[in-house]
Amino acid sequence: MADPRSRSMAGWRSRLGVLASRGETSGPRVDEARAALSWWRLRAAVNREVASGLVDQDQADAVLDSLIGEVTMST
Repeated sequence: MADPRSRSMAGWRSRLGVLASRGETSGPRVDEARAALSWWRLRAAVNREVASGLVDQDQADAVLDSLIGEVTMST
């Protein structure tokens, strides 16, 4: 499983779109792109909490780093 940070959110969306345009709607590459997009959505939510001052940046980074392991291990 690729690190979700290896591409931008837009890059993962594009990859998923290209796969779908070629008829690939399931399988490991589709799962990888979907998992990466999930991580990016979670990152956006965590970043909003940091911006509001409710969550410390170091804590947010730790949570996001731990999710990388979960994303890569689950596939």
